Amino acid sequence: MTEAQRIYNKSEKAKAAQRRYKLSEKGRARDRRARTSEKYKQRVASEKYKEQKRKYSASPKARALARAYALSGKAKAARRKYEERHREIRRETSRQTFRKLRQLVLNQYGRSCACCGESIEAFLAIDHINGGGNTHRKSITTGFYQWLKNNHCPPGFQTLCHNCNKAKHRLGICPHQSMKLGEELGSSPNHAMPQ
Repeated sequence: MTEAQRIYNKSEKAKAAQRRYKLSEKGRARDRRARTSEKYKQRVASEKYKEQKRKYSASPKARALARAYALSGKAKAARRKYEERHREIRRETSRQTFRKLRQLVLNQYGRSCACCGESIEAFLAIDHINGGGNTHRKSITTGFYQWLKNNHCPPGFQTLCHNCNKAKHRLGICPHQSMKLGEELGSSPNHAMPQ
């Protein structure tokens, strides 16, 4: 390469021509072919390439470019377009992820109600044993099940069915528990809802 070619390659005119070519159909086709080649796959899988990519990603130049792109209207438009095209797939993936997370948490805390023994999964929920669930859920930034997983399913929680959980919230004690207490004490419990 001659000195004149090196100077031209560094010029704005050459860079603009390269950008136009990359955006053209011919340039995109060449790029697709290059990305599917074995040589490209080997290069991308190499540790040297990964290290270079990590260094570049951490550089101020890369961060500035990423920040500028994120703040531009292009990024928002691209994200909106992607979400419209993949809406159903994203919803289904989200549902599957939640189901797996719920299964993991229920396996940890028990798959039946600690109060009445209900074992139909759709009726089960996780209860804060000492109360304060509403305050706790407001204080965490992730979903409740994700928080439990991230914190390795800490003690202080139990599996209850929705009926027992609601009754415990409204009455302070579940009717099943008050019946057990009534039988032990030899009196009939009062199940009237508070006014």
